Amino acid sequence: MKSIIHKFMLTLLSVALVLISSQALIAQDDPLIRALSDEMERATGSLRLEDEEPPYFLGYLANLEDNCRIRAEYGSVIECDCQKANQMFLDLRVGDYEFDNTNVMTSFFGVGMAMANLPVEIVYAPLRKDAWLQIDEAYKRAVETIARKRAMLQSIIPDDTVADLSKAEVVIDMKPDLYSRVDTTEWKEILAEMSAVFKNYPEFTRSSVQLNTKTENRYVLNSEGTRVRRGRHVHYIFIEASTLDKNGIPVYQYDRIIVDDIDDFPAGNELVEWADDFARASAAMVDAETTDTYIGPVLFTPRASAQLLSQLLVDNISNPRKPLTMDNRFDQYLSDARLVRKLNFRIMPEFISIVDDPTIRQYNGLKLKGYYEFDDQGVAAQRITLVEEGKLRNYYMSRTPTEKIENSNGHGRLIQSRIGAVEVVGKPGNVIMQAAETYQPEDLKEQMLELCREMGLEYGLIIDRMNFSGRSNPDEGMRFRMTGESGIPRVIVAYLVSAEDGSITPVRSLEFDNINERVLKDILAVGNDFEEATIMFDAAFNNLASIVVPSILFEEMELQKASLQAKKPPIVLNPLERE
Repeated sequence: MKSIIHKFMLTLLSVALVLISSQALIAQDDPLIRALSDEMERATGSLRLEDEEPPYFLGYLANLEDNCRIRAEYGSVIECDCQKANQMFLDLRVGDYEFDNTNVMTSFFGVGMAMANLPVEIVYAPLRKDAWLQIDEAYKRAVETIARKRAMLQSIIPDDTVADLSKAEVVIDMKPDLYSRVDTTEWKEILAEMSAVFKNYPEFTRSSVQLNTKTENRYVLNSEGTRVRRGRHVHYIFIEASTLDKNGIPVYQYDRIIVDDIDDFPAGNELVEWADDFARASAAMVDAETTDTYIGPVLFTPRASAQLLSQLLVDNISNPRKPLTMDNRFDQYLSDARLVRKLNFRIMPEFISIVDDPTIRQYNGLKLKGYYEFDDQGVAAQRITLVEEGKLRNYYMSRTPTEKIENSNGHGRLIQSRIGAVEVVGKPGNVIMQAAETYQPEDLKEQMLELCREMGLEYGLIIDRMNFSGRSNPDEGMRFRMTGESGIPRVIVAYLVSAEDGSITPVRSLEFDNINERVLKDILAVGNDFEEATIMFDAAFNNLASIVVPSILFEEMELQKASLQAKKPPIVLNPLERE
């Protein structure tokens, strides 16, 4: 028996060695990996200024992208641009794992990973040259930064003294490259037909339909020996329309479909029908009412619930460590994960738990967009419990340690910060709410109306969509950054529900008054209508996450009319109205 077990273990070991060897051979055949690996090895062995420390860690992240953007208006394609975009980002550190040149901000410049564009053709010699110059520049900057950091610590006492980089297991895992297979001719026809529906809605001054496709092969390498290569597709259709209402107040509506397989989009005729439904619903919102003030129970649909949790929960447990700084002017540009300090304290009702699992592609039949095997530092993705029976149990970690959690939990993801710095920080994958008690959506609505009657209110409020700007919506974030004083996106689709007869009145252009993460404790009940909502938490790199949530009922919230500046309408009518 022992001999059989011994032979079995030897067989497993042999298979493992063959797999490791084959992965190493694949890495050696890739000119990008060879060029970066050779230059990293040379840098760790011989790069050093006199009287200065040599680099102790080099980490590369390279993106090789095939991108296409097609945009159509009123039945015509007005833009079709397909191009390659290859970039590499370098994390070079001097010092040691305990103390190095990172996690400090001394100016708006030179923060984050060093960035360089790569040639379209991936060939060893020019890649090696680009890596040599990038490493040289990054090393000089790192030496200056660590000197400033040491000088800064002579004047201030930091809030914590945790290490600057945690150690991680070396991984070699290479998957074949992916290739774009988008038929631009077919998609130009589909988008033109979709955009043509707006000819029937002259009340809109602007409208468009846009397809963005990306095929990306991402490489993660470091001087510790990790080598990871993964490919992915990200495709989305974005539709938008805007105008002014009768009082000159801007009205903006949008929708989108995001898929990771181009074949997962609905058929062309179904997309045209979807665009027409959007245009018709958006036109109805132009004449929708607004309300000056609302204080009372609020019911969020699953889509709106996902948007709210993305802002109040996910953002407040992401990128948990703020850099060291002596200038308060930097604070407004830095992430403030306010819930991190509440680890192991209650932040939600006891009947709610939330996990994040980037290792799964589906959940209860819902396709998830936040799947990945390794994060952007080459650390294996991990399922983590964020909220357990209402208490915060974990937050998103990269390899940047914090006082309470030292090691990565496989959620280091590439982002571009508010000041344009590229860095890998803790971010979401697949966020899934679980509830010990749920209700039918109609029962939740009745609970809301019963609360209204108890409070003496004429109506309750259902929120269906917010103007999700910035991190989660690239087009809207660039052109329509419309958030209220609370920082939560403005409500663009909502409904007042009569407490007397249940009749519904559409309303729009509301903003939250004095709302923050503490309102999560005031969740009264949740539905059983769980849906997946895809958020794009970083527009620069189209990084996706899924949030699976149901309808959520809050006992009381305060909203007011959005403070939008009225504008003068065009002097003459839209030419479409005259035809």
